[in-house]
Amino acid sequence: MNIFKVLASGRKSFPEELASAVLAWFLNPRMEHGLGFQFILEFISELAKSDPVLMEIKKDLIPRLRSEHDKDIKFDCMLECAVGTAFIDIVLGIENSAGTGDKWIISIENKIYDNSVTSGQLQREYEGLREKFKNGIIAMVYLVPTDSDVGAKEEFEGLRVRGQDKRVLVSWQKSVTGPSVAVAIQNILISEAKGAIDPIPEYTRHTLKALLSFIQNDFSGYEYERETSRSILNSLTEGEYSVNELNKKEAGFVGIQHGISGLLRLSAGELKARKFQFAKESMEGRQNWLKLEDFKKLVEWRLEGKVPEIRWDNRFPFDVIEKIVQDFQDKVFVGIRGGMDSLNQLGLEEINNRSWEIKSNQKSDEWISGNIFLQVIRAKKQNK
Repeated sequence: MNIFKVLASGRKSFPEELASAVLAWFLNPRMEHGLGFQFILEFISELAKSDPVLMEIKKDLIPRLRSEHDKDIKFDCMLECAVGTAFIDIVLGIENSAGTGDKWIISIENKIYDNSVTSGQLQREYEGLREKFKNGIIAMVYLVPTDSDVGAKEEFEGLRVRGQDKRVLVSWQKSVTGPSVAVAIQNILISEAKGAIDPIPEYTRHTLKALLSFIQNDFSGYEYERETSRSILNSLTEGEYSVNELNKKEAGFVGIQHGISGLLRLSAGELKARKFQFAKESMEGRQNWLKLEDFKKLVEWRLEGKVPEIRWDNRFPFDVIEKIVQDFQDKVFVGIRGGMDSLNQLGLEEINNRSWEIKSNQKSDEWISGNIFLQVIRAKKQNK
């Protein structure tokens, strides 16, 4: 059992506030997880991938930890910290070891979904922190689902910090070069397996493994539908209907295993033969449910080749993105951090293994039109 997937299997998505609370629990060395300072030290090591100066923070923890005076370490961990007119998900305070009274202030604004970016939020939080902690050195951490999330990258690039203050973009998912929570967790588990750190309590080890799996599965819960028990319906479902039967209905929501990705992966024959769960009650915001009108448009596209008037604002695996851009061409834009230069440098394997953000409007030069994106991919395949 994965407790995180259980909690994410309700009607609404897994809340970001709960993800922040879990992360803060691990980061706080005085919690009962038994990791001591190990998690925060590994987290800081990840931050230092972006700016090596941040390794200085570890110096304020490691010497006193080794001298067994950890009770003297002044460490604060605050959830929903109020600064000015903003609330920051997590704020950590670590006293400077020089004895000057200065602190490292690590501010963590947490996002686990692509569509939760708020324009200008980071700058407001920074100004509030700068006013509240006048003598602190602030490290603004923007924690986002993946480092290829272009919308989050644009918000991060808009943040301006002053003096010695730092800003760091961190991803929950694994990253090749940048800071990553998943990598921090993985490093702790590997270190324990090798005997490089003290043994981890069993419940903590399983919790870390469950969280890592949960992160890698995009914070998704258990699927409402199982291949081995297709007759078991969601409690809010009116019934199961074929595509033809759903076309006769006027309003509602359609349940599809794996959502839009699952729908677009079905062949024409499978679409016609499959029965889908249907609910009149609102399933807005619930994973794997589509509005009936959107379902109809997508089915018409897949069966009849008619490109629908639909607004894209999603993240999909490459095989799904490829199907979309083949038909939508310049009506959609694919996001990639670094724009065309980054896309040209990627190999086919990396392109296939990552998820891609797609929108119906171009927000910057880091959004590549579908037809250009497709041309680059085809050229890479030919040169393979």
